[in-house]
Amino acid sequence: MDTDRAVALLRERLAELEPLREPDATFEAWKRKSERTLRRTLGDDHELVKNFEATTWQVSLLPGIYGKDEGAGVLEAAIYEIEELSEPPDFASSASIDSELWEHVRRLVESEQWAQVASQTTIFVESKIREWAGLPDSKYGKDLMVAVLKPGVGLFPLGRTSGEHEGWLALGIGITMAVGNADRHRIQQRDDAKRYAMGVLGAGSLLLTQLRHQHTNSFQS
Repeated sequence: MDTDRAVALLRERLAELEPLREPDATFEAWKRKSERTLRRTLGDDHELVKNFEATTWQVSLLPGIYGKDEGAGVLEAAIYEIEELSEPPDFASSASIDSELWEHVRRLVESEQWAQVASQTTIFVESKIREWAGLPDSKYGKDLMVAVLKPGVGLFPLGRTSGEHEGWLALGIGITMAVGNADRHRIQQRDDAKRYAMGVLGAGSLLLTQLRHQHTNSFQS
């Protein structure tokens, strides 16, 4: 979810809270909507989400609902964090993720299509390595990684020592077999879909980054 949309939703929840005066059905609906909004904008494990869940709501002796100030404070803190403390929108593309890979999956990340982020990452990594090595489409998966990364015979072995060579080969094979086979051949239902997808993205970026670092001048295109 992009920053502007996240902030707009949080401001909506904040505005909806003000006129509420008793813990009725309207209030219960607002509370559930607010919790979902916080989870989607900040993540399930964020401290502010836990603070909101721990808020005590009850009828006050004075007109109103006890806990409103605390709830409003959580929403305002969430808005502040997203507007002022979040990384700039181009952080991933400029600093963290291989730029071509990021451009390929950016819209999927922004729309939170985590299963597609994982599958498209593995597809892109294989395609890009095949392109750089000048190999035909018939080379894919483990065979592709062996042809490119295997010590002694591969086109672009990585690392400096035998252990490093083997490690990078294992990473390449792992991305194509352990991750690629799972994400391209079936839809995974996971509670940690976002964390998993970002892990796949990071692993794919790492492999492409190392290849660029050591062999850019040898790429076919």
